[in-house]
Amino acid sequence: MSIAIVDVGSNAVKYKIFRNNNYLKPVEYVRKPLRLGKDVFSRGKLSNKSIDELVSILIEFKERFKQKKISKVFYMATSAMRDTKNKKEIVNILNEKDIELEIISASDEAYLLHNFSSHERCYAVIDIGGGSVEILISQDGYKFSKSFKLGGVRLLNMSKVERKRLINDKLSWLNQFKNIEAMYGLGGNLRAIFEVNAISKTTKYKDFKRLVENYNNLSKKKLTEKFRIPPDRIDIIPIAAEIYLCVAEKLRVDMIHSSFWSISNGMAIKKSII
Repeated sequence: MSIAIVDVGSNAVKYKIFRNNNYLKPVEYVRKPLRLGKDVFSRGKLSNKSIDELVSILIEFKERFKQKKISKVFYMATSAMRDTKNKKEIVNILNEKDIELEIISASDEAYLLHNFSSHERCYAVIDIGGGSVEILISQDGYKFSKSFKLGGVRLLNMSKVERKRLINDKLSWLNQFKNIEAMYGLGGNLRAIFEVNAISKTTKYKDFKRLVENYNNLSKKKLTEKFRIPPDRIDIIPIAAEIYLCVAEKLRVDMIHSSFWSISNGMAIKKSII
């Protein structure tokens, strides 16, 4: 059996296809840049142009799934769609195209991280999106998760001073946790920082600030041409790095890992069990 999970995010629309052979294995990943958060976080709702682009992408995905004979497909949307004033209109338009889009709540999005697993006794999982940040803390067998309105696109037009103050204030929730051994960063933002520094998957916390500085010193041309960083990620990666640094400092982690796991994996696990 194969299952496809489509994630309508604030900076991109993407899908993962998983094959279920006793365990869920991702076999295909596709990402389409579409900055829905730009409309929503500045004007409160999606423009007609953005809606048309979203509908076009999702119809294209639907046709691919049909050709690939995917047995189960789930469409979910997160922060930008949660906040847009015309969400009902968009859901209705997609229903007419036989695409059932579920806008998941912030708490449900964070709870999907509970399906992540690690060998450490105490660890953190950080998922930085365009519109929100989800964090899971696993400590001595107990799991705690929370969503924050701190995404890279959402914070893009703030000054660095305002941004730092807001990030530090929002993430004060982390101060209650101690003895966190490792932090796992999900998604392409951390991967990009690792890639330009020739790091595969893991670095020590004490070295991470230097890796961020190295990334920030590279030109846009070098990032796109030499390292093939998607152009729509380049401006939000430094913001994501600020969030990663704040989390790492508050939790005093020793190791930072990059993971390709995502909430799509968490949803695939959830849907395969139901």
